[in-house]
Amino acid sequence: MELSENLSKSWEFMTKLTENIGNLIILIILNIIPIVNFTLWGYAARIVREGRRLDKPPRIENYVDMFIDGLRVLLVILLYMAIPLIIGFIGFLGIIIAVILGFILLIIGAMGTIHMMKTNSLPKAFAISEILNLIGRTGWGRYIGWLITTFIISIIILAIGSIHWVIAGIIGVFYIVFLAKSAHYIYPEEENEAKNLTVN
Repeated sequence: MELSENLSKSWEFMTKLTENIGNLIILIILNIIPIVNFTLWGYAARIVREGRRLDKPPRIENYVDMFIDGLRVLLVILLYMAIPLIIGFIGFLGIIIAVILGFILLIIGAMGTIHMMKTNSLPKAFAISEILNLIGRTGWGRYIGWLITTFIISIIILAIGSIHWVIAGIIGVFYIVFLAKSAHYIYPEEENEAKNLTVN
């Protein structure tokens, strides 16, 4: 799937949040509350995991399970960023190395997080050979283009959200859903088909 189609379909999926206002309000409330907002990343994991089986954002349920899934996402991010952060404290040279290493780990870690969500297995987030294979099947150019695009969108979302915490809570829900669906589409199609046969 080309990047433009990925973004278009993800946007269309995201707009369907408004079809269930009650569900949307719950998601916004959860996103506004610190720590509890990890539940939203668990919700995102469900969207990624179920992939094409969802034609619209699902009704949020199993809050504890989603909160735990959200913590797993946070743990993966922290583990991938730990080494660059530690190296960055060494000094100027350390900062340069940390930036380079951080960029490399971002490339691997993003797909690793998606892989974890798809397989519902924490160790898969660090299965480097599998992750590199997945990126190769997606196409390095397409994948990095997707990373850059979603990063730019993230910066815009953060800028808009900085206006007020309520705005951040609302727009954050829409963006997380958009990003989750987009992550599903960037995952190799063959892998999607395999997981659809095995997930629950």
